[in-house]
Amino acid sequence: MLAWSARDLRTPFLAPEKIHALRDARLRALVRHAAEHVPHYRELFRDAGIDPREIATADDLAALPLLEKETVQRAPDRFRSTGPEGVRAVPFPTTGSSGTPLVVFHEPAALLRYLSTGVRQDHVLRRLLGVRGGRTLMLAHPSSTGPRARAFYRRATLLPGRPARKGRLSPEAPVAELVETVNARRPDVLAGWGNTIESLFRLAAAGDVRLHRPRLVRYHAEGMSEGGRRLVEEGFGIPVLSSYVAVETFRIGFSCERRTGHHLHEDCCHVRVVRPDGSDAPRGEPGEVVVSNLLNRGTVLLNYRLGDVAALLPEACPCGRSFRLLGAVQGRVSEILELEDGTRVHPWSVANAVQHEGLLRFQLVQEERTRFRLDVVTIDDAAHDRLVAALPELERILGGARVDVVRRAALDESPGRKHRRVVALGEHGDPSETG
Repeated sequence: MLAWSARDLRTPFLAPEKIHALRDARLRALVRHAAEHVPHYRELFRDAGIDPREIATADDLAALPLLEKETVQRAPDRFRSTGPEGVRAVPFPTTGSSGTPLVVFHEPAALLRYLSTGVRQDHVLRRLLGVRGGRTLMLAHPSSTGPRARAFYRRATLLPGRPARKGRLSPEAPVAELVETVNARRPDVLAGWGNTIESLFRLAAAGDVRLHRPRLVRYHAEGMSEGGRRLVEEGFGIPVLSSYVAVETFRIGFSCERRTGHHLHEDCCHVRVVRPDGSDAPRGEPGEVVVSNLLNRGTVLLNYRLGDVAALLPEACPCGRSFRLLGAVQGRVSEILELEDGTRVHPWSVANAVQHEGLLRFQLVQEERTRFRLDVVTIDDAAHDRLVAALPELERILGGARVDVVRRAALDESPGRKHRRVVALGEHGDPSETG
């Protein structure tokens, strides 16, 4: 494990051709394994007349069809290896943002490699916080992937060199409890769901609560708006890091000291950004994130549509790491709003327009092409009034559509399910329930 960690720490700084060679070698081995032991790919290669040996580099993945999440949800065992890797694999179930169950089996060897590659983000934390890395309070739901993974690591490893955590708290806890816990535990790092952390800092900025200032904020799972990130970094002077993770791949990307984007773990997970027609989007153009997990032989996923929207950044990071950069995730494909004139609006544009001091949570529901309902939870009447006064900017972004504001005590959501900031119009004229 220590040897892996030392190598994994150096890998991001290797020359691109060496990183690509490692990536492609892992891909070739995985494809050979899938062709022999994974029912879906065994049949795909046979029926499509594809020689697995022709998938030799990451560029060759374009020859394979894109894999829909629903396909894996319906028949997870078709993507599970029939070899010992699949038999020994640990199941990781998740409800996903739609509540539809998804089970991904991760083999123990892959789980250990995920742990090893975590030194890349830990290295950034230590450079910002010092050698010890600081104490962390994690705002994450108990049903999330993290607790199940840590249970495996407690059985299989001694967790050498991992930064100490000070505690965990559900992000769905009442605001008063969240604030009280943060103030009582005084963590160096406040981590977890980005939109929950953003809400706490917006309350603090408005003077509605007194909040302990951690030395660093780190978010994942649920995003943070660009306005929220600026508020934390510029208004409070706290660096904000983010990790891009998913149960299908565990590690996808991490932000460095420069915070220019997500450095993709290119040796572990190949990322494509594609247009609606499935072709690769040029750098700088947002598209759907498609991933291929190169480490896991429990459940094999190649060209898997993750559902997120992001863009590969055209410029290299000045930190010296060679991994490609992915911009912040702008939302999910199912949350993109299509206006009457065909304009597409990303959830981040909505968040930046409505996120004002005192707004705890919101959800924009597209009821018709030109009519929306904005459900909001605010700390007080003044915050609600500020939001209503800012509506013209949101209506401008939505092409002049009408927006009705409905103030609620809470947003009705299933426990553990990712909060949806935007609910787009479904194909039959009803708000979409997918995503």
